[in-house]
Amino acid sequence: MPKVHAGGSFRPVYRPNYANALLSVWQNAELQPGQESLAYARIIEVAQHMLHVDHASIWVLQPNENRQTCLVLVKQSPDAAEASSIDIAQMPLYVAQLWQDPIVACDQVDACVCNHEPIWEEVYPYLTKDATSVMHVRLMADGQLLGVLRLEMKKAHRWAEDEKIFAKLLAEQVVHLLQHEDRARIQQELELISCVFKASRDAIVVISNVGIVQQVNPAFTHITGFLPEEVVGKHYPSWVNQGGQTEVNFDDICALVTVDGYWHGELMQRRKDGDVQAVWQTMLSVRDAQGQIINYISIETDLSAHKTAQARVHYLSHFDSLTGMANRQLLHLRLAELFDKVNVESSCVAVIYIDIDDFKKVNLSMGHALGDQLLITIAKRLQHVQFGEGTWARLSADEFVYAGLSTCKQSITQEVETIIARLSEPFAVGGQHVRLTASVGVAFYPDDAMDCESILKAAQSAMRAAKAAGGNDVRHYVSLMTQQAEARLHLEVQLARAIKENQLMLHYQPKYALADAQLIGVEALLRWHHPELGWVAPSIFIPLAEETGLIEEIGDWVLEEACRQLAAWQQAGLPLVPVAINVSASQFIRQPICDRIRYLLGQYQVSPTLLELELTERVVMHDPMQVKEIMQRLSELGVQLSIDDFGTGYSSLSYLQKFPLDKLKIDMSFVHNMLESKDSAAIARAIVQLGKSMELTVIAEGIETQAQQAMLAEMGCEQGQGYHFSRPLSADALVAFMTTSQMSAQLSVLR
Repeated sequence: MPKVHAGGSFRPVYRPNYANALLSVWQNAELQPGQESLAYARIIEVAQHMLHVDHASIWVLQPNENRQTCLVLVKQSPDAAEASSIDIAQMPLYVAQLWQDPIVACDQVDACVCNHEPIWEEVYPYLTKDATSVMHVRLMADGQLLGVLRLEMKKAHRWAEDEKIFAKLLAEQVVHLLQHEDRARIQQELELISCVFKASRDAIVVISNVGIVQQVNPAFTHITGFLPEEVVGKHYPSWVNQGGQTEVNFDDICALVTVDGYWHGELMQRRKDGDVQAVWQTMLSVRDAQGQIINYISIETDLSAHKTAQARVHYLSHFDSLTGMANRQLLHLRLAELFDKVNVESSCVAVIYIDIDDFKKVNLSMGHALGDQLLITIAKRLQHVQFGEGTWARLSADEFVYAGLSTCKQSITQEVETIIARLSEPFAVGGQHVRLTASVGVAFYPDDAMDCESILKAAQSAMRAAKAAGGNDVRHYVSLMTQQAEARLHLEVQLARAIKENQLMLHYQPKYALADAQLIGVEALLRWHHPELGWVAPSIFIPLAEETGLIEEIGDWVLEEACRQLAAWQQAGLPLVPVAINVSASQFIRQPICDRIRYLLGQYQVSPTLLELELTERVVMHDPMQVKEIMQRLSELGVQLSIDDFGTGYSSLSYLQKFPLDKLKIDMSFVHNMLESKDSAAIARAIVQLGKSMELTVIAEGIETQAQQAMLAEMGCEQGQGYHFSRPLSADALVAFMTTSQMSAQLSVLR
């Protein structure tokens, strides 16, 4: 508690010509924008010299980072206030007094505090340390409290009326400067907003609160083709709905904006030339000081380039570029659809596998250009042969497949004869007539196989048997269902035991930056070593785990094992890189995976940035809304997310854009064939370009040669993995590999 100076007396001080001093301040305050600080300093200087105060400072009301209103120091005399910000919630009586009186003054603060005067008890902790006499002058304009001019003396002093008048004149000059500064700042902000409005590549439409277009930017004309005078003054979106080509309910959108403050979504809108284009629209509301909506702002991003890239990737991923037939990826999708119908309709799926006999001789004798023309003609003939609901596909140069529903196996014989008859008719190519024969294999779902790849292999095996018999023949697959079922049941039992008996393990395949071949991560790959069967291929036991439901238990084991291994490397002081883990659909959707990962990261003290989850397109599109919510939580946790085997599924770009993804992974099938196949190279390039447009890192898997690495790097692919760099390694082998690689890199630098 401060002490009262007993016997202290107030002495009047000599008061100079305040008017001349104030005029000097005004003259020096006429400054250019941004130089207001000099005028503040001049006011502080005049206050000190004219009023003989020891400390002078200017404070303004501003919100802090926590949105609390504070008095913030703008300018002060040397050795003045010790704090730079004061929360006014700590001084409610003081602030209330400033609202009521232009000046809050005390001739001797120590005495007021000792007398327990509430205001001065409240203000005392925030005064300059040695202040005894204070005069605080409010800064106010247009009925709003802006701040305070603080004048403080070290000794007791009775503030005279002319001193208070002069202090108020100084305060008025501070207010003038604050308003000048605000006007300059507002002008700069308006100029910046105008520049952004004009330079934006997105269309911006300013709309009144009753839906009348008030202003559009140049990008609007570029995107839609409409000139400003053609839309300004009209009701939004009258020009969009003209012709009934799209459905944009402005009232519904405004209702959502009123509640949430914004709305965004994909819309189809009409251009001036009549074309329909996809746009991503964001609608915002602008409110006045009373909270009433005065304007709506529509921001539209043209999705045409994204849609074109999406269509290109989809076509290259699902159709043969030479013949227009379905490719292997699309055939798998169509087979899955047919399988579902069989399970409902109690029919079967017939798969007819056709190989043109001795087609290589045709290429050698006629050349590849005429060979391609012949393949196109063959495809057209085959596509004219339809047996109800079915799909034609080209799987390789001279191999074609038909998959379709069939209610009677006997009818397939007649259908195959029709196919052979059409192929036996002469082909006119390059001025020549060419006659062809074909070897044909037939298999049926569910009798001969229970999945897409197996049914194709069964039909292919039958075709090869026909070819081995001399060609120009038809063979049916001989079912081995009993043996296969017994083998499958045995393997299922062994897999369940493998989880409990610790037969499973993780191997790690390094991932590299393609530009400089630097190690940037690893992918954890599941391996099974059976005490009797030896190494069991993942392509055998993983599908089995998915069918039996064991995949969820196995997937959880993989997650924990990866975290445990990261912790072990961390404790050993080894260099750490992110570990990517493949997650199945059932594990991702059904299990509380976010909580599980958060628990494991905490248990093993592993940073979430070291964990990456790889999801297939099928997982992502299983239930987009639910998946998006889960992915958002994982992303907020710090876990990276990537789409695995991209280009082999049937995802929608408009959905992928909404997911918090970090990477796209090019499927190895495109990488394997891209040096020989223009289609595969085009698909890989399109995926890289798509990833860049979505600001995602693109990684390629299955790189086996330096040429593949170089081509991918030239495309702009950033990361890759494959046997060219390293095979999957055990945890110990990976540590040795990383150590050796690090030593080699150091030796390379020394050389």
